[in-house]
Amino acid sequence: MKLKYLLYTLLLCLATVINAQKHRISNNNNLLSTADKLANEYKWDDAVNTYQKYIKSLGKAKIPEEVQTKLKQAKMGAQMMNGVEQIVIIDSLVVEKDSFLVKYQLSKDAGLLTTYKQYFKADSDEYGTVYINEIGNRMLFSKGGSIYKSTKLIDKWSAPQILPQPVNVPGEKCNYPFMQSDGSTLSYSSTAESLGGLDIFITSNDSADTYLKPQNIGMPYNSPDNDYMYAIDEINNLGWFASDRRQPDNKVCIYVFIPNKTKKVYDRTTITEKQLINLAEIHSIKDTWVDNDSIVKSGLEKLKNLRDFNTSKSTNTNGNNIFIINDNISYTGISEFKSPEAKDLYKHYLQMKNKLLQSQKELEEMRDKFGNADEAQKKEMSPSILNLENKVVQSIQEIKNEQKAIRNKEILYLNK
Repeated sequence: MKLKYLLYTLLLCLATVINAQKHRISNNNNLLSTADKLANEYKWDDAVNTYQKYIKSLGKAKIPEEVQTKLKQAKMGAQMMNGVEQIVIIDSLVVEKDSFLVKYQLSKDAGLLTTYKQYFKADSDEYGTVYINEIGNRMLFSKGGSIYKSTKLIDKWSAPQILPQPVNVPGEKCNYPFMQSDGSTLSYSSTAESLGGLDIFITSNDSADTYLKPQNIGMPYNSPDNDYMYAIDEINNLGWFASDRRQPDNKVCIYVFIPNKTKKVYDRTTITEKQLINLAEIHSIKDTWVDNDSIVKSGLEKLKNLRDFNTSKSTNTNGNNIFIINDNISYTGISEFKSPEAKDLYKHYLQMKNKLLQSQKELEEMRDKFGNADEAQKKEMSPSILNLENKVVQSIQEIKNEQKAIRNKEILYLNK
């Protein structure tokens, strides 16, 4: 009888322990799912606290690596909420992910963006992108989760060189490079130190092969999903980036925004927490339009002009000369200028552009001849090609300086 009682007691204790373990496991799973939900809702501080509660509930058990990563990302999200950039997003469009780059309506001055497969005619399913600067002598491309660079030497591209750390990080994916017009500011996307998936980073090279520590550009550009292909068209003052947030696997949303000259962030004391979350996750692009009507109108006009130009340029040999004065004013012809000095400068500017086009055409013809020449002819042609390349580079810089002078003269006249 005593043995039966003892056995019954042991079984009852065992059942109690098992039920307690099940209850603890259930509570732990609830904590983890709650933390994940809070993170997805951009309630980062609450998510951090809940992840920490979950870790504490594990006792001496090993903390899963996935949970450690989630806690780190939640802390990063909480920090980013203090610096959500105040940008005006003028447009968004959902497109097929496989061909989203064709929707980037960049001006020629911003350079060329295309896919690795299309540019190199590669028979591969691996996705990578190619960026070539406006002059056509510097290339950045991504392949195999890393970014490479190449320089055009007369008629051939140099052997690709992988960009060093801290851009390419071992074990992390790196893709979607874009170089701004200053020739040193590089934007790209990486899984290293990200909020989740790919995040957009910016760095600059302080020498030919050395890059400064990349900076995560934060929200609203980055999210817990993949965010990538950040590109700036400085001539039209328009920016682009793509995001997988709230999209099915085969779709991507492209956002078009007005870049800030200096970073401006939302003041958390002047808006509600819900408003800040909506702005950080881009709940609606119209949330960014408040008190920015003139900026939105001007930006949409520039975007329309770019789209019209890119649609018609194959049949319109004269192009569509759009000259941006400021965020609110753009001209399509010399008759629209009010300043006599700006008019004269604009005439000279058009002459400079025509000469540049002639030089670029001549350079391409020389490169073609160089490719078919023998070694003796190549040796003879090389100095002329290099001199013309330098002339093209110089002309582009002179045209940019002329553009600034025209804008300054016209703005000064309009402000009288």
